[in-house]
Amino acid sequence: MQTVRRSVTHNLVELIGHSIAEGSYGPGSVIDLEALRKEQGVSRTALREALRVLRAKNLLTARPNVGTTILATEQWNLLDPELLGWLQGTSLGEQLAQDASNFAELLRSNPGLAANPFVAQALAAVTGFNP
Repeated sequence: MQTVRRSVTHNLVELIGHSIAEGSYGPGSVIDLEALRKEQGVSRTALREALRVLRAKNLLTARPNVGTTILATEQWNLLDPELLGWLQGTSLGEQLAQDASNFAELLRSNPGLAANPFVAQALAAVTGFNP
């Protein structure tokens, strides 16, 4: 059996992303990158790359003279599968699951809407989400 070795960057993305999703860092919080780097024993390069990935998910932003700041949940890319995984078991994840279920039920109950290929595609995407 072959084991998959994950990169340091991927592990950092998982660690920081999960911490943000579960609320360890609240919106507007500034992450002390140097402390995080030392705590995890990683290079600046690995940390920079992990932050780039998290910025692409709209979890955080980096601004000169301010630092790396956590964005509000309304700004997060909630269609990102990795982020949805991190949200499992959180109140936001449960709310998203309920909203997705309500949306799917609304689409199923309207045959005219369900016949539209774009709506059918949305329904398939929504019902695939199950935190």
